[in-house]
Amino acid sequence: PASMFDMPRAETGDLPIERYVLDSTAVTVAATALAQRTGTSASTVLLCMTALALTAYNAHDRCTLKLIAGNRFNRRQQDLIALNTLDACLNATIDDTDLHTAMKRVHGMALEAYSRAQCDPLAVNELIQEIGRRRGVSFDLSAYFNSVQTGSDGRTTAADICSAQLAELRRGSRFSSLEPLSKSDMKFFLTSVDRGGDVIRLHLLIDTAYLPAPLGQTILRGIETLLCDAIAGEVGTREVGARMGITPVHRGLEWARTPIGWVDLEATAQLVSQAAAGAKVAVFAHDDRESVAQKITAYVAGTSIPPQVLHETVLDLLPGRTGVAAPEEYIACEAPPGGASRRAWEAISGRAYSPDSGRAYSPK
Repeated sequence: PASMFDMPRAETGDLPIERYVLDSTAVTVAATALAQRTGTSASTVLLCMTALALTAYNAHDRCTLKLIAGNRFNRRQQDLIALNTLDACLNATIDDTDLHTAMKRVHGMALEAYSRAQCDPLAVNELIQEIGRRRGVSFDLSAYFNSVQTGSDGRTTAADICSAQLAELRRGSRFSSLEPLSKSDMKFFLTSVDRGGDVIRLHLLIDTAYLPAPLGQTILRGIETLLCDAIAGEVGTREVGARMGITPVHRGLEWARTPIGWVDLEATAQLVSQAAAGAKVAVFAHDDRESVAQKITAYVAGTSIPPQVLHETVLDLLPGRTGVAAPEEYIACEAPPGGASRRAWEAISGRAYSPDSGRAYSPK
């Protein structure tokens, strides 16, 4: 998906970035026990729960998270004049399975992501922009995870922990809010920090333009709850949202699900209209006969702008926008139809253009 935040935006005040903290021994013990059972690590367990919580809200089947990766792995690199940390990119598929299996899969994906983190960030950004234009999207890689734990995996032995003990530990958990911020280049950032004494601090930053403020506490408390529940019995990945108390985001009928994520058809029509100097535009999604995906088609009425130029202008306007995408087909017509319905637009004659093939043709 192009973004983890392809969803309706909310109005916010001057301090839209909310921050929350949960200090919990129960998280430490449960995550360590699950790491021992799955042959992974407490960091992987928390990473998996973070991905499941975020996708439970945004209704995605894949989760893209940037992982903060260290850049000093051996003695040859200790004095390297370069960034101390780099961003690894985790792209995890959220299958319908049990938590143990999901944690093992995420572990392998995370190791692969970390192994590829040493690269030129400027070159990576150029590649992301190039692929984004090719796919007709602006990639929004602003969901982050970081683990700054210093050894709780080995220090805590939790193999025989029981539900009653975890319930007692949870009574000592402490949730609090930090001062909000005016801006951040992250829309979602969960950090786990080893506080000593078997206490893990989960610190969550969210942009309330995309994620409602109450979701912060719901996610942190939900991670703690699910980790403890997973000690007592099997938990399915499709149960995570409901058991955490997460209500998925509501998208109206103007939203369509596509291979690059959710697309707001009305916002996309406004974008194409802007690129077409205010021409009348209607955008629809329909099943592509050549694939099983939804295809985005834009009808543009009364413009003399060549479709190739129009498409390039749309691509130029995409950066910084979530939930919109360049159409995969443009149909130019002389004038808008008498009505605004989809049937009315599809009934008028015009000339179609496909950016993918670079050719014009008569629409079917």
